[in-house]
Amino acid sequence: MYRSPQDSQCLRCPARATTNGTAKGSLKDCACELGYHGDPGAGVACADFNECSIGEFGCTQRCVNTVGSAYCTCNPGFRLSVDKKTCEDFDECSYTKGRCQQLCVNTPGSYACACNGTGYVLNRNGYTCDDINECEAGTIVCDHRCVNTLGTAICLCHRGYKLLEDKSLCEGHCENLMGSYRCHCSALGTVLAPDGHSCQDVDECNRTHTCQQVCINVPGGYECACHPGFFLQNANLPRGHLQD
Repeated sequence: MYRSPQDSQCLRCPARATTNGTAKGSLKDCACELGYHGDPGAGVACADFNECSIGEFGCTQRCVNTVGSAYCTCNPGFRLSVDKKTCEDFDECSYTKGRCQQLCVNTPGSYACACNGTGYVLNRNGYTCDDINECEAGTIVCDHRCVNTLGTAICLCHRGYKLLEDKSLCEGHCENLMGSYRCHCSALGTVLAPDGHSCQDVDECNRTHTCQQVCINVPGGYECACHPGFFLQNANLPRGHLQD
């Protein structure tokens, strides 16, 4: 409010202007409220002042002007700290691993997905991991057979051969001949298969064996058993008698 110079009546200051509650002598004593600028005494109306335009709010990332004030906000991947001005990184990986299937790597303002070990590759969607077929890719080389598994691959040998400690080479016996070669099976209970290079199990029960009653073929050998009412007396020579 201010006093009219003509009749000393109290008049209201123009919009968005005040005299801080004290009746002053004239219109010139009216000033714009905080967040507005102008000169009511000179006939210039009070208008909103854009605090963001001069960085008055001290926002570290984004400033949003409002009528008579302003406030700070952050870019995606950040959140406003307790001072309401600075922005701090938001760790998306700490909340359900982002959208990553396996590994989540936090980055400033965002995150990235990764896969476990070398047996997977990140899908083009950026979130899921696809198994790598190491057998087809040639990253795991086997002497005989390569079997792909999730995240890796394993080597297997033909029947009659055994896998060496390096987990890729197979041990067997090859006989060199004039202009050719011949394979031999070194594992007990195996013979060379018709293909000439792999080994197959021998069914000893269909050949000569030492079982008195029942012969059971197993890979690389055989086992003896007895008819009901008898028990196995010797692993290689099963002689039994009728139990009382």
